[in-house]
Amino acid sequence: MTTYGEKEKNIEYIPRPGAYGIALNAAGEVMIIEIPNGYHLPGGGIEADESEIECLKREFIEETGYEITIVEKIGEAKQLTQSMKSMNYYELYGNFYRVELGEKVAEPIEDDHTVVFLSPQRAIACLSLEYQAEMVKRATEN
Repeated sequence: MTTYGEKEKNIEYIPRPGAYGIALNAAGEVMIIEIPNGYHLPGGGIEADESEIECLKREFIEETGYEITIVEKIGEAKQLTQSMKSMNYYELYGNFYRVELGEKVAEPIEDDHTVVFLSPQRAIACLSLEYQAEMVKRATEN
């Protein structure tokens, strides 16, 4: 598994497994979530009582309002990062899936999350976390 980011000495990293989806619209643009501190793929941390797939489906509804269908697993990667919100250091374990958007069944529940669609090249350039950008690159290469 590839690790992105540099581990800082004498820092305790909190392990955080998560699941993220790469969804394309009819124009081939990637769905991205814009938040105040950057751009991220839809998805997030796996709760103790759920699988990767359950997490991904829950996160998509919470962040985008859309149901999804899992197409295929693209890969796994780790990212070492510090949260600017909590200031904690995290070792993020990402499981990445190509997904298809289904029906919009709800409004997103997080007020500071905005859904945007960007070309794959623009999404790769804008994503705040390197491991997410790499997985978009893998998912959209022809």
